[in-house]
Amino acid sequence: MKKGDSYRGFLVKKVSNVSEIQVKVLELIHEQSGAEIIHVETDDDENLFALTFRTYPFDSSGIAHILEHTTLCGSEKYPVHDPFFRMLRRSSNTFMNAFTSKLWTCYPAASKIKKDFYNLIEIYLDACFHPLLKKTSFQQEGHRLAFEVPDDPNSNLQIQGIVYNEMKGVLSNPSSYMWRKMMAGLCPDQIYGFDSGGDPEEIPNLTHKMLVDFHDKFYDPSRCNFFFYGNIPIEEHLDFIGEKVLDNAQKKSSIPPISPQKRFSKPKRELIYYPVHDTDLEKKTMISFSWLTMDIKNQDDLIAFSVIDSILMDTDASPLRHKLINSGLCIQAGSGLDPDARDIPYTITCRGSEIEHADALEKILFESLKDIASEKISPSLIESAMHQLEFSRSEISSDFQPYSLELWGRMILSHLQGGPLLAGLKIHSIFEKLAKLVSQKDYLPTIIDKYLINNPHMYRLTMAPDPNLSELNHKKELEKLEQVKKSLSKAQVETIINETRELEEYQKSKNQENTDCLPILSIDDIPKEVAYYPIQKKAFDGLAVYHRNCFTNQIIYADLVFDLPQIDEEDLPYLRLLGSFLTELGAGGRNYLENLNYIQSHIGGIWTSIALNVQRENTQTCYPTI
Repeated sequence: MKKGDSYRGFLVKKVSNVSEIQVKVLELIHEQSGAEIIHVETDDDENLFALTFRTYPFDSSGIAHILEHTTLCGSEKYPVHDPFFRMLRRSSNTFMNAFTSKLWTCYPAASKIKKDFYNLIEIYLDACFHPLLKKTSFQQEGHRLAFEVPDDPNSNLQIQGIVYNEMKGVLSNPSSYMWRKMMAGLCPDQIYGFDSGGDPEEIPNLTHKMLVDFHDKFYDPSRCNFFFYGNIPIEEHLDFIGEKVLDNAQKKSSIPPISPQKRFSKPKRELIYYPVHDTDLEKKTMISFSWLTMDIKNQDDLIAFSVIDSILMDTDASPLRHKLINSGLCIQAGSGLDPDARDIPYTITCRGSEIEHADALEKILFESLKDIASEKISPSLIESAMHQLEFSRSEISSDFQPYSLELWGRMILSHLQGGPLLAGLKIHSIFEKLAKLVSQKDYLPTIIDKYLINNPHMYRLTMAPDPNLSELNHKKELEKLEQVKKSLSKAQVETIINETRELEEYQKSKNQENTDCLPILSIDDIPKEVAYYPIQKKAFDGLAVYHRNCFTNQIIYADLVFDLPQIDEEDLPYLRLLGSFLTELGAGGRNYLENLNYIQSHIGGIWTSIALNVQRENTQTCYPTI
């Protein structure tokens, strides 16, 4: 297909060859509905689809998160309780999940078998556009009132629900709690200030009707981004989604990107507390410094700022991180940059500190930034930071999820907020352009000055431990529930008991339901050929070298395997200790800081692992290696 071609009511808007990662990107629009289709054409047989919706929450009730859960609890064509989980046993998928973030919800799945691929997308299409959204599903996944003894109104009243309990667990993690509070303080007028996962204090405010209305607004075929990746021809995807969904879909107005956050005229600072169960409170305070930086459309500044972050904070040898840790005012320091937000937030967090150190840390932070900006940044630091960023973009990795899903993230997430679609796929050309920019004497210092030193939209959050807070919060929750219980009418009590009983019956019926409506693979659908990956064996200076040649985007992966000698059992713990700090030591005449910089400049990273290599023929024998 080429630009301007039309197929089955789909118009090709743009075709782009991205030779750097050997893919072709087709951008299409369904003319009748306005739905957007992105296809990444490649020879990879692991095909992936992702259905993505803008889902803007209006509070912290977790509406988008609960809807994601409830959507997967049965649909018109597949009216079983959990078609999503039932398909895990009826599919040969390589990935299947659903995600909710601040501004979007995505339903991705991947498979190497074409029939399985289309089985999965049909399940997802029906779940997204024709979900049952039963009230019992909402109560199971979201929240409900129930008595501790289900049919005894004299027992304690409780709030239950999968998302409700999940978010109580998430917010018990200090790092998660801090990130959410930081975003609320940094973006008080924006959707980013809400907790899209759901704040347990606000989740009970959500009603079933609000959930249904939210689905009607955001989960419309015309407002869906259909993303495909792999070697299945685009025409087959268009035939499928046209027939199943889009032929009968009508155009609705698109959901626009969110508005920019109104900028602060001066920095803000806040002190809050988080619950701990430890009585030792020394060095348990966390202090974060956050800025709103550039608009997502300003990709030149964004990539340059990514280089600055790498220079300042990547390792213990990085100049800003080194100064913060060596100040003795904190134990750890780290940074975070969200490249997919409407206004890009940047955070530096100091852990293991004290409340009274906040001002001193802020002074060191800004003095260090001024020193770094005023002095010429070492070319070697710039080169190593650019090397690491180019490496991370180049790597074709699928350790935790398909590589195709990473490409989806690079393309679609910024695109949803008005960012360029293809910028995240480009690699070497971006860094060639950046190399020319950073060669200008004041380029990077100017960006440090603009977005950090003289940026009034800065928010300092100090989060200190409070050993009494957990008990206090629990007491407040019990008191609130007791007040609710006292206010219940007799009819409301009966409703709670009946709904609890209905939910129990609903959950019990799962084991008896007929799942024959769900698609399944037959043995004939599964290829009988096994993928073959030839490996060459060569001798090199007395070493046995095993090599496989394939497209890795110019990256070499090397495993150096050393046999371990006989080691006494009591010395084995030291072996693991050696492995853990081996890559943190000086080497080759360099001290450990010089060695960290050397690693940053030359390779993508170095790790160690220890394997026992238990023998198949004698499981009591092993040949350990490092």
